[in-house]
Amino acid sequence: MIKKLLQLYPGILIQDYPRFDQNYYCFFHEQTNEYISIPKQQLTDREVLLLETILTKVQQTATFLNNSPSQQIWHRFLFENGELPKTNNRIRFIFFQLNSSVSYQNFTDSIYSFFQDNIILVWLNELNGVIIERETETTMQQEDFLSFQDLILTDFYLDIDMYIGRFFEVTDQLKNHFFREQYYFQIIRKVLPEKHLYTFMTAFPSVIIRTEWRKMNEIFTEEYTDIFQNDKELVNMIKVYLENNSNMSLAAKKLYMHRNSLQYKIDKFIKRTSIDIKDFNGAISVYFICVYGEIAERIY
Repeated sequence: MIKKLLQLYPGILIQDYPRFDQNYYCFFHEQTNEYISIPKQQLTDREVLLLETILTKVQQTATFLNNSPSQQIWHRFLFENGELPKTNNRIRFIFFQLNSSVSYQNFTDSIYSFFQDNIILVWLNELNGVIIERETETTMQQEDFLSFQDLILTDFYLDIDMYIGRFFEVTDQLKNHFFREQYYFQIIRKVLPEKHLYTFMTAFPSVIIRTEWRKMNEIFTEEYTDIFQNDKELVNMIKVYLENNSNMSLAAKKLYMHRNSLQYKIDKFIKRTSIDIKDFNGAISVYFICVYGEIAERIY
């Protein structure tokens, strides 16, 4: 059958992976486990219907978009109660949303070319996905993501919104972190649509304002537990540091600590949590979480 198709449609492509391109129809041939892509301009509506009776037409769903073993492992973990993926590194979720459809393969190639070897791309649907980045010494910085957005705009003529998540250990709590940060991304895109690159620090103040109290109470509890890990001395140290306008010398004096010791612990806190409390938005976000933790302990 494939030989006949090759004769009928000169532009046909036969590959081991689906081709998601607005200029092609893509079909799956179960007998050979191959994907057959045919230019739309070569097919009439009647021919498309005929092909659908003998082949499986591929839609741009997460099932077909995530066709590599690593993509499937992460997708099953996040959405189908699959096993926790194995990795020795902390990871972070980088959410993205495109403002229009794009050539799936070309866009995927651009992501892997830019981010190199330390990521896995998982599609959530045709326009949304998440890049799972392993923590390394050469972890991408905010300027790198701005460059990537410029690259996508130049190559594909479309905007891409991105949320850079925090680094987390790969534990049973990882799925909760995923959905919480996905919620932050949804909120901040509505509040600040003119911005296209977001982080926890830019998003969390808006999340507090836009979230109803019962859900926000759950978020505060989760963030307090994750950030401070039931360390009351750490909570007090960070709170004193922030209440003294991030003045290292003044905070150290009130905490009866050497300035260098406080500096070391603040830097260590920033690295572990991926929240820069020397930045105003990071400081105010963590301060609210500190205050919530203190109040919650008194009440409960």
